[in-house]
Amino acid sequence: MKVLLSCANTIAHNTSHRLHSQNSVPARQLSFGERVEREVRKRIWYFLCTQDWYLIASKKSYSIFPSHGTFLSPANCREDFDDATETGDFQDLPLTIQTQSTYMIFLFKLTSQYRGLFDQLSSIHANDGSVADCFDAVLSADSRLEAIMGEIEQYLTETRPNGSQCLHAQRRALIIASWHQRVMIHRSFFCRSFQDRRYHYSRFICLAAARNIIRTYLDRAHASDVTEIWSIPAHAISSCIIITLDSLFSAEKYTLEKSDVDLMHQALALLKDSSRPNSIVDRGVLIVEYLLNQGPQRRFRKLDPQEISQLARDIDTTASDGHHNETFNEGHNFFESVNSAFDDDELFMPYWYESTIQGYSL
Repeated sequence: MKVLLSCANTIAHNTSHRLHSQNSVPARQLSFGERVEREVRKRIWYFLCTQDWYLIASKKSYSIFPSHGTFLSPANCREDFDDATETGDFQDLPLTIQTQSTYMIFLFKLTSQYRGLFDQLSSIHANDGSVADCFDAVLSADSRLEAIMGEIEQYLTETRPNGSQCLHAQRRALIIASWHQRVMIHRSFFCRSFQDRRYHYSRFICLAAARNIIRTYLDRAHASDVTEIWSIPAHAISSCIIITLDSLFSAEKYTLEKSDVDLMHQALALLKDSSRPNSIVDRGVLIVEYLLNQGPQRRFRKLDPQEISQLARDIDTTASDGHHNETFNEGHNFFESVNSAFDDDELFMPYWYESTIQGYSL
């Protein structure tokens, strides 16, 4: 996926179409076909930006800088293009009105916030900033994401699927993507919250997001005939891992709410029932089932390299006793990344549970 996106970015910059730039010719001086082409180019470029910034979580970098492009945002316009304005541009409708572009525009807004936070944290790191500075940046980004989620909620309230399976699946994916973005900005402080209550808000947000992602994943009404975006099951797996790790590492006594257990068992049953082969689901189910089976006999006191290494060895033993050896070889990479995360600079560690969905797009 990363290689394909890199190639697409290079092609976008260097072909004669130059997807990233918009000429200065006023729309009224363009033919109808040229105006349509300009709008399509905007959509393609913004889609590339969205996918590139989404992968910051796994790459810890990005390829497309905002300054690379000169396009305005794609218009939230209807596909019949009958609503051109007097200037020749297509009418930009409110985001509460469903068009072909609405979903992509919201995803762009979400990933833009994550890219902005990444830039801010990099600057804090370069200037020897403190963990407190990083947390303040995370809280500011969270406020902006919350505002975008408010826009999304208004869109979902005012736009109904009306029996459309594709629209229902799109709405479902948008809800999961928005909660997942909040997980991504809070995840390093989720780990810190196990030992430092100053970061309890991050734990609260990550757990709330995980539960909402799983509930939304389980909501498959009207979408049975729609091919599922392949990252959605991975987000469900990641959410299950967040909840189980919270129970294993955050309290002196193992506590896992029955409602959480029921949610995860329903999600695992649905994941196992998938007819599409997905190695990330296979290894994720193995990890979650093992974590759930730890229960009261857990012996993990804190999230540190020694505990994670022990957890990885235990899963290795369990996998060797079953029929999951091939899957486990991939799943073991998850815990290797957990352990290696503690070697990173503490302002940015750990990026571990994102490795379960590393390299997958929205």
